[in-house]
Amino acid sequence: METILDPTSDLRRVWWLIEGMIDGARMATLANEFQLAFRITSIQSNCWRYGQISKRASDIAWTKLQLALTDSLRNAISEVFYSCSEAREASSNATLINIPSRFIPDSLDTIIHKIIDKIPDLKFMEDQKIIRASLSHLDLNPPTGKMSRRRSSAIDLEDIKVSGMDTIYTRMHNNFQSMTYFRVLLQTITQHYGSSTKSWSPILVKLLPKLMEYANEDDYDLSEETYRDVDITQNSALIIHDYMSVSWISHMFLDEILKALGTTFHSNSWHVRLAVIKFVQAAVYSNIFPMSQQSRRDDIEKLLFRAVYDREISVRKEAAKCLLLFIHCSYIQFSDQKIDKLANILQSETELEARAHGASLALGAFVLAFPFFLPTNIIKPLSLLSSSSSNQAVVKKTMTETVREFRRQHRDDWEETKKILGDALTFDIENTTAPAYYA
Repeated sequence: METILDPTSDLRRVWWLIEGMIDGARMATLANEFQLAFRITSIQSNCWRYGQISKRASDIAWTKLQLALTDSLRNAISEVFYSCSEAREASSNATLINIPSRFIPDSLDTIIHKIIDKIPDLKFMEDQKIIRASLSHLDLNPPTGKMSRRRSSAIDLEDIKVSGMDTIYTRMHNNFQSMTYFRVLLQTITQHYGSSTKSWSPILVKLLPKLMEYANEDDYDLSEETYRDVDITQNSALIIHDYMSVSWISHMFLDEILKALGTTFHSNSWHVRLAVIKFVQAAVYSNIFPMSQQSRRDDIEKLLFRAVYDREISVRKEAAKCLLLFIHCSYIQFSDQKIDKLANILQSETELEARAHGASLALGAFVLAFPFFLPTNIIKPLSLLSSSSSNQAVVKKTMTETVREFRRQHRDDWEETKKILGDALTFDIENTTAPAYYA
């Protein structure tokens, strides 16, 4: 095949092979597999005329996708879709004026839009927001509890009496097709991030909240039918945490992505909120210079302080960890007004436990963010953590652990540190970190 497709080879042999491959792909069945009949990646799309080959192969792939039962077949179809978008990306600088449409392959955004049109739950509304609760496709709705994860294969008898067998069969068929299209969508995006130089596009930004939800579905039912969809969660998590969060983000998409993350953080699932914080941490470090714009810093800071007061303790701890890292690299600054506000929340007796615990975590993040030197404004939060008392066990435990970690950080130069802290504060720290032999 490489010999025939060589640029110096006879052009008639090249097109004979291409037409034979296309005919074989068109006539392929599930028995001999579509991907064995057509290897579009072996064709070099170095000319605009080769766009017609990608377009024809893509049309065949759309036909085969409706009955793509096996993973290998879906993977082959996604390879065709990505190869088509790659051919379009290779000619992105060309004007393509007066070129017939059959020579212009679909771009990645066009392919994703076509797939989304086949999945009712992922269609976009007029305001370009993703439908969060839509139609009757149970398989593609985010879980609200264990019972909502029960798949459509287990049909209730009441549905049979009310809807009739024809309606139920139609719903099951639509669910199956939606899952098939969604799997191919995830595989196409994965291949795009695996080798493309273009990390983000408008359609990927709009898909971010929905992918974030699917990447954190873990409330699985105990029935065997649910485990068949674990690959959707795993592929979504791979795209979110291994590709999107560490990729370079263009200026034109940064503000939209931050807005999408802020919207996604309102999710009812604490796993999604936790994933948002992890995504923010990786995205900021991967795009530190464009993220350093003051308005974007303010958005990140608001999001982190909203998370540090979250009702779920795991989200609060992850937000505090992220705050510590951002304070350490001077991405976020703690003013005296911010410290006073946190101190008032910590010392208040009427605040909720989540807010009091969040204040102690935020102050602890500020105290532990300077392991090699002591800024002057660290004295007040350190004094609060070492001398304040609380009736809430989780708050008291956090304050004690923070002071103990501070003492451990500065153990090598503790004598010099004591001179800076003063006798009173040193006594409070050593008294807090002293082992309780009779506890």
